[in-house]
Parts: sequence; C-alpha cells; structure tokens
Amino acid sequence: MEHTHEQLTVPVSRLILDADTNVRKRYDKDSVTAMKASILAHGIVQPLAVRPPQTGDADLGGQLYRVFAGGRRTRALTELLAEQAVGPEYQVPIIIRDVDDRDAAELSLAENLIRHAMDPADEFKAFKQLADDGMDVAEIALRFGQTERFVRGRLALGALHPVILEALSEGQISFAAATAYTLQ
Repeated sequence: MEHTHEQLTVPVSRLILDADTNVRKRYDKDSVTAMKASILAHGIVQPLAVRPPQTGDADLGGQLYRVFAGGRRTRALTELLAEQAVGPEYQVPIIIRDVDDRDAAELSLAENLIRHAMDPADEFKAFKQLADDGMDVAEIALRFGQTERFVRGRLALGALHPVILEALSEGQISFAAATAYTLQ
C-alpha cells in the first residue's frame, strides 16, 4: 500500500464523496447534525483522506478530489453548503493519497474501525471544564451538536463520588449503573 501523501487545503466545492470506496454506507442523522455543529464551531479538526483528481472529473465540474475516508464530515459539509452556512470556497484540510480502489477501501475501513467513543467520565471532565470557564449548558450543547439533556446528564456525573467515576472509567460498572446514582 502506498504510504506517501500530501496535505493541503481545498475549497469544499472541489470535494466529492467516493461512495464506492468509503466503507461507511449508513449515516446517523444525529451524528451528521453533531458534526455540522462541530464544523461551524471549530472547523474541520481532522483532514479528509482523498484521492487525486481523475482525468474524467472535468465532466463533474473540474478537478475534484474523491473523499474515501471522512464520509460523515463530507456529508456534513455538503449539508452546510446547501444550507448556505458555508460558502463554496470554505477551506477544508485534506490528505491526498494516490491509492487504488482496494487500498482506499482498506484505509476507509481502518479509519472507521479504530474510532472509539469517548469515555463518559472524560466527556464529563471536558464539559465541566467548559462550564467552569463560563460556557452554559445551551452553548456547550450547540457547539458540540448535542442536546442540552445530554450535556446536563454528563455534567451530573460530576456529583458522583470519585470511586464511582473511577469504577465507570475502569469498566467495573456500566454507564447505566453510574447514571442511576445521579437520579434524585
């Protein structure tokens, strides 16, 4: 597999989802909504993995980069563009990988498989730091594409005894068991 790559930024209008090699075929509407909020608040945090423009792309509107890893980010960007929340010249960081279909699909699978959800206790600590810095629940929810109920739930973990938080982080108790302690 080719391991050389080039990183640069391109306008969102020069990106197209390579649906054949992007292994994620289903996108949860809430996760795309959360991604849109994150993009508006923080930009694209992780570059999209793309293949270089192909000769026939002129028929598609010019030199387009085919996104094979970063489909959810691409869908969020496409929706933001359609909603005119970002313009066609919005700059997106990309990593160009000159790979064939098989290698592109493998890289897409690798990116999706290695992703792991954040630990709820770590989410609490991060949200708490934002709250301690003056951000209210509504603003945290908006900036990270979550509901206010979700943010309040994570912040409620802060009232738990440190032993319970540690047990949650270590996998000794389930998230459901830990949240039961937050109910009043």
